[in-house]
Amino acid sequence: MSCRRAGSALLRAGCSLFALSPFALSTPAAAQSVASDDIVVTGQAPPGAVIGDIPAQNQLGRADIDAYGVGTVSELLDEIASQTSSNQGRSDDGPVVLVNGKRISGVNEVSDLPTEAILRLDILPEEVALKYGYDAQRKVVNIILHRRFRSQVVNAGGGIATAGQGENLAGDVGYTRIRDNDRVSVTARAKSSASLLESERDVIVDPEAAGDPTGRVSDDRAYRTLSPATRSYMLNATVAHQLSETANLSWNGRADYKTSKALNGLPTGSLTDGDETVDRILSLDPLHQDTRALTLSSGVSLNIDLSKTWRMSVIGSYSHSDSRTDSDRGYDLDDVQAALDAGDVAADGVLPASLLGAMGTQKARALQDTGSASLLVNGKLFKLPAGNVGMNLRLSGDMSSLRSSSTLDGVMSQRTSSRTNGGAQISFDLPIASRRNGFLPVLGTLTANMNASVTQVSDYGTLGTLGYGLSWTPRTGITIIAAVNNDRTAPTLDQRNSPTITTSNVRVYDYVRGQSVTVTQVSGGNPALTADNRHQFKLGATVKPLTKVNLTLSANYVSSETRDAIISLTGVSSAFGGGLPRSLQPRRGRDADADRHALRQCRARGGEAAALGPQFHADIAQAQASRAAGRLRAAMAAGGGAGR
Repeated sequence: MSCRRAGSALLRAGCSLFALSPFALSTPAAAQSVASDDIVVTGQAPPGAVIGDIPAQNQLGRADIDAYGVGTVSELLDEIASQTSSNQGRSDDGPVVLVNGKRISGVNEVSDLPTEAILRLDILPEEVALKYGYDAQRKVVNIILHRRFRSQVVNAGGGIATAGQGENLAGDVGYTRIRDNDRVSVTARAKSSASLLESERDVIVDPEAAGDPTGRVSDDRAYRTLSPATRSYMLNATVAHQLSETANLSWNGRADYKTSKALNGLPTGSLTDGDETVDRILSLDPLHQDTRALTLSSGVSLNIDLSKTWRMSVIGSYSHSDSRTDSDRGYDLDDVQAALDAGDVAADGVLPASLLGAMGTQKARALQDTGSASLLVNGKLFKLPAGNVGMNLRLSGDMSSLRSSSTLDGVMSQRTSSRTNGGAQISFDLPIASRRNGFLPVLGTLTANMNASVTQVSDYGTLGTLGYGLSWTPRTGITIIAAVNNDRTAPTLDQRNSPTITTSNVRVYDYVRGQSVTVTQVSGGNPALTADNRHQFKLGATVKPLTKVNLTLSANYVSSETRDAIISLTGVSSAFGGGLPRSLQPRRGRDADADRHALRQCRARGGEAAALGPQFHADIAQAQASRAAGRLRAAMAAGGGAGR
């Protein structure tokens, strides 16, 4: 039956139950499976597939994506974070995101796309990232979009706490249009959350906290926030266009503005009344901490097919951020102490505002600019008996600058730093055995990878990476990957040069004493940090035991050891605190402090991490949909015959 006659029959029937592709109609003998409203033809290379022969660890079709019940790509990535997170990375930066098997400038290009625009989503192991010019430290998510899609979305929502404040409101509007490789997406979003106070929850008061001798308040829980009041505004736009049959260009621009208002309790201080020291609350004017942050970013990507076997990709991005923090520190008590010594005020009485004066405030500001660009060329070098030798070459460069200032008691301290990096990475895929090409078919598909990279860091020198591994698919549904990686990474500008921020009256948990205490928290950069050195070994397996059931079993074993690791102390146990130098050991009692500067650890053994993750997706309505599709094809065939 021809496509033209099938289309005519469908129009005469006056129905449109399923979207049938012309290819599916012209090959009725092909095996087909139905998911939601799409008919997917098996036995052919899926559109938008990634480079190489490493199969996906998991594939999400339309029915699988709909089952998560989320509205945008960013929400979907959050839901599947357990599948896309990697224990090979240094930080939780999220997966590498591709669109239709091609690089993009960043996840912002697709973060606000409706999930209905996705035809299929593939989750692939870290080794696939090497083929796209990235380190093998993040998994890869390949998003295949519908060829035709259009939507206008308006969302509004809110929530309330079961007690007290904490209510929140959110709303967004969006427009998306996709036509083959042309894509337009614009989204605007606003969110607002009210603060939540300690007095609105059963927070236990620190028994050593200073009290109010005047009896006006019993504690400061009504002046301390568990979560601050926040507001955020976002505008995100993406335009993609197919320049020619072999070239695609995309651009993304995004603006974010966020505010935060927190309360850190009431100001306290110590007064000397004769031989007695009185620790007390000074006034009922709470300590405020206000933060404002503006971020502007833009990215561009260009993908070109140089030939049938060679491709080129260029991506670039730039970001500017301006962050300001105002933190109240309390009062200067010199005038109050002088009045107390003269007998003008009582140590346990109400202190006049004229004596307290203006509250001291620390003002910190950080201006950060980052930019990056990379060129990737990949293709096939020559042919071996088992297949083609693939090469991926990346040339990249990036820059970052940080200007920070901190003003306290009229004294300003400033830091200015910048960094430029230039790097190159090369990766080779050497086929050893191939069932498809008939070379050592008993082994299945076996491919070796060798990769190396070098990065010239302006304020450190040269850092190198060397890796190698094997990817083995002994039979369909079973994939085993073994890899070794040695790399070095320099500390970021934030870790070395962020402004010092001192926050008074911060509640933290003391692991030694087993209770919450009030401390003065100091955070900022540490200029003494140096680059680390990491060695890592990985052995992973993915098994899909059943062909008709979407069941995936995965197991990964990772062993890593890092020298000169960079850590930040969020809590200090007695054993760990005892190993710190005396100057870094936290003080306790009323003058307690908590230092949040990053530290350099001489040697950190990441241990041997093993993970086992079964994943199961069942298409409950697939059988009914298959029968319905069969009836539709029969009706179309009958209509086509009647039209002859």
